[in-house]
Amino acid sequence: MWVFLPDCAVSIVAHRDHEDSLLVRARLRGDLERFLAGCEEAGGVTETPDADYRFRAVVQRSVVGAILSDQAAGMEYDNFKNQVRPDEDLRHSWYYRAWQSGLNCQESERRFEPPYWLEEPAEP
Repeated sequence: MWVFLPDCAVSIVAHRDHEDSLLVRARLRGDLERFLAGCEEAGGVTETPDADYRFRAVVQRSVVGAILSDQAAGMEYDNFKNQVRPDEDLRHSWYYRAWQSGLNCQESERRFEPPYWLEEPAEP
């Protein structure tokens, strides 16, 4: 699962060895710390320079759930893109490209007929 917040972006996946934990990963320095801020139960952040996601933390599923719930409950903005600080050019560019890619998918979907498996079956 990818989670984009105004001040951080993380990837959350199941931990391969600990079914009660998730692996929370980030590409940018500080994103993981911001995502886990105020969460004493979260483990420490490790850095793996050659990994796809450079920063990682093993976190209990319930803790990640509480963080996501708190983020949703505290949301006050009605436009996500406007919440990214303009001085964060790298993050703003990243998020804008993700937004544009989603828009491209949406527009492409409008140009094609539905796949055969979505069509109504022919009457015999």
